[in-house]
Amino acid sequence: MATDGQQQLRIVVINKLTVSAAKVTLRLGNLDNGGAYKNGRVVRMSAPGGLTATADVQLGGRTFSVGGIETGKEAAEVIARVDGSANSEAYYSLYMPAASAALLTISKWS
Repeated sequence: MATDGQQQLRIVVINKLTVSAAKVTLRLGNLDNGGAYKNGRVVRMSAPGGLTATADVQLGGRTFSVGGIETGKEAAEVIARVDGSANSEAYYSLYMPAASAALLTISKWS
């Protein structure tokens, strides 16, 4: 987890399971400080060869060649902040396909 000048929070989520998808719930706890963060943006990384792939790896819908040539269109998802009840904190819920990774970026309200 990393912050960018206290305005953005970046979290990398990795599903190492090669055959099972997973639902991940992320709670910010004290970092959220009264609802400081809004909806998130997710960029996913995946490859047809799974965890050991060395080719056709996609990051946010784009593929990069060895020479750095980019193909494909950027793809990102919006992940809604779910406000908890009076006794629970807000959270983000993320579906993770098998053998994949995701970068969740959450910005503070301005």
